[in-house]
Amino acid sequence: MKKCKVILAALVMLMMFPGYCLASFNHLYWQYYKELPVTSSGFSAIRLDQEVMRHCQENFSDLRVTDQAGREISSQVIQPDKQRLDIATTERDRIEYPDYSSVVLDLGPQPQAHNRIDVNLDSSKDYMREVKLEASLDNQTWGKIGQGRIMMFHGRTYNTVSFTTNTARYMRVNISQVSGEKRLLLTNTQVYFMPVSLYQAKVIPVNLSQRSDRTRTNIVVDLQVPNFFINRVTIETPDRNYDRMLFVESDSQTSKTNRTLTMNTDNIFDYQWQNYASTRDYIEINQYARRYLLLSIDNGNSAPLKITGIKVTASPPYLMADLKGSARLWYGNPNIDLESYDLGKFAYLVQATDLRWVTPGPQQLNPDYKVPFSEQHKWLLDALIILVALGFVAIIIKNFDKIRELGKNEQQP
Repeated sequence: MKKCKVILAALVMLMMFPGYCLASFNHLYWQYYKELPVTSSGFSAIRLDQEVMRHCQENFSDLRVTDQAGREISSQVIQPDKQRLDIATTERDRIEYPDYSSVVLDLGPQPQAHNRIDVNLDSSKDYMREVKLEASLDNQTWGKIGQGRIMMFHGRTYNTVSFTTNTARYMRVNISQVSGEKRLLLTNTQVYFMPVSLYQAKVIPVNLSQRSDRTRTNIVVDLQVPNFFINRVTIETPDRNYDRMLFVESDSQTSKTNRTLTMNTDNIFDYQWQNYASTRDYIEINQYARRYLLLSIDNGNSAPLKITGIKVTASPPYLMADLKGSARLWYGNPNIDLESYDLGKFAYLVQATDLRWVTPGPQQLNPDYKVPFSEQHKWLLDALIILVALGFVAIIIKNFDKIRELGKNEQQP
């Protein structure tokens, strides 16, 4: 009897997860594939198009690459997070002028390339300041390399200024001061280099449906396929002087479920009056999304915003593989788990400039595809699960007297 129970449980597991029992890649359980035309050897970045995004799992666990002989090749979805390189600096000169503050930073005799700076001011209150950046090779002749705004809003700082990649030894940071307001002193700066990412977001076409009431505006954004890496969502409105909280979630359905993903929550605002203007009409996401974005704007007691459009900037995912010739990309197996290759331990070291771009061919149906037994006979799987449960119940009932007697014996002193 005990042996039968073990066999029955194992049979149920085999039916539920046929892909787990494969010691190596077996193409029979993948519905689709694409040819990867490659003529040379080396690491490649495979663009995953909307056909792949539509049919693969949301965590990309069913993506597999094989060579022409059917042997599996290690692959890794390229992570979109960037590895920033902080650069040490020495403060040389700090001067307070009537309408701005200035500081010179020395990056050393062999300066590394840099393209970002964080500027931190001493303030516990909201502020906004203009920042102008200059560079010099000798601390004598200066040239402008960038400018931007830094600010604190609702206690959060937005203090990064980007500029064209530069290798000059000296950088001068000029921070505007506002007449009639308290001077804000510079506390510290951090210069760093942010390498170019493969994930260069572009505006993607979306479909919208919107419902507003007095206190909340709900918008469903249809991305048309899941698995986009969402960079930013922008609310397009002609309204001025507003300040609202925006909530962004994602799901495979057009309404919330118990699987809804929370993407981000932040303020969107617009302030415009004489000699003052500040706008932040977007929210940063930087996550993979399911097919639908669920946006909710808290209107409070104010009238709903007149929304003319939603702009979503996103990028498709990329798959890295060390290809030595033409290969195949397989996808469309809902029952397989994520593989863990050696490549995952060092993939982040491979730079974008080291990769060759590969565009997959048209989608093809796998003629040898086997629909898993559990998918063909779902009713049988349910019946087996019920039988197993009934078996446990029967065992408990059969041994109920023994269990009760054992309980009595334990209670006796």
